[in-house]
Amino acid sequence: MRRLLLFLAIVALLLAQSVGIAGGVTVTPAVDNALTNLAGQQQADGSFIGFDGTINATIGVVLAVSAADRDPRLMKAGGSSPLDYLATQTALLGDPSTASANTAKIAQLILALTSIGEDPHSFGGVDWITLLNSTYDPVAGKYGSFYIHHPWAILALASAGESLPAEAVTYLTSSQEDSGAFAFNGKGTGGDTNATALCLQALAAVGQSSSSAGVQNAIAYLHTQQNTDGGFPWANPSAWGTDSDSCSTSWVIQGLVSAGEDPAGSAWTTGGNTPFTFLSGMQNPSGAFGLMKSWSADDLMSTYQAVPALLSRPFPFYADLSGDAPAAQPGPGSPGTSPSSSSDAASVQSTGSSPQGRSSGSGKASASGAGTGASTITGQNTALNSTSSGDGNGKGNIAAGAKGVSDTLKKLLYGVFGFLGGSAAFLAIAFITRKIGLNRS
Repeated sequence: MRRLLLFLAIVALLLAQSVGIAGGVTVTPAVDNALTNLAGQQQADGSFIGFDGTINATIGVVLAVSAADRDPRLMKAGGSSPLDYLATQTALLGDPSTASANTAKIAQLILALTSIGEDPHSFGGVDWITLLNSTYDPVAGKYGSFYIHHPWAILALASAGESLPAEAVTYLTSSQEDSGAFAFNGKGTGGDTNATALCLQALAAVGQSSSSAGVQNAIAYLHTQQNTDGGFPWANPSAWGTDSDSCSTSWVIQGLVSAGEDPAGSAWTTGGNTPFTFLSGMQNPSGAFGLMKSWSADDLMSTYQAVPALLSRPFPFYADLSGDAPAAQPGPGSPGTSPSSSSDAASVQSTGSSPQGRSSGSGKASASGAGTGASTITGQNTALNSTSSGDGNGKGNIAAGAKGVSDTLKKLLYGVFGFLGGSAAFLAIAFITRKIGLNRS
């Protein structure tokens, strides 16, 4: 009997080492490879430079790492972690005069902080909860300057256990299109998979039952959007094309899980493919993910969004870091500030920049009222050591980087379309660059 128990213990240990069990989730080789690739993109100040801006990309990577139950405070390049970098950006992101324009980014930071047990009331010397609440319009019942800010704010406040005005919940539930979709720009502007997936998670966060009409109608809409390769486009029809893309598919997986759906089940199998089939097929040998089959080059944003989707973790979530010891934390005004990318200086409303996670707590909000530098992640079972294979200018993998397109053109295109944020802006630029004959490989 003892020999049998010893044998089983050894088998269990070997399996744990082969797939990387971190905290409460099982980290598969695909996820581990993606995290290794992300580590290689870290800059010397601890940040990550992505198509959606340095702050957004850094928050996105923090969420990807914590979704795998690993501590992003242990992920360091040049001695700085992503949290060190974010603590240096409080003057930019914590400016009350621009809070309404930056609501989504503030909310995503809160989600990242709560996912690893950081206090969103004091990180970097700023009370981010108070700042987020300052963007609330009690007359309209919404947070932020743009519709898509509202579900982000709900998820962030839910993650921190904060109460919500009843009107904020009403605004969310009443913004659904007749098709069952939710739209980036709010009711009456069509629908898209990204906003629908995000709002499904917000509905779950405010306690909406998966059997409710609103949730079921959103699920029905998503059924109409699935392609035969198992993936999802931004929307169908769409002027940007209807090919499946990694970011939209990742979002939908997270939205479906939050609604109690099984993205790997028969209900979401079409042409023999599931959303996971498509997403897994977009991973490159490097461990990174490409955006679309026609634009399959390594892409930072597609990679950090894919990680929590592959782990089936919708917002909000709380990482189990029992196997990781947190690194020393930066205080307000930590040294190591470096110039941020130009897209951070302006507000960026992102629809696809934050990976998402399975909640190990309640994650509910109650309504009230009426490539340079080596990078290492040392986790419970894995040490990720890799050097960035960026563009030679310390840029890492910039998702806008069509082969042969200059950084100046990429910044110009983002300046024009950056207001769309995240996946939307990326898809718009992908459409334009394909039209003018700039191939990405």
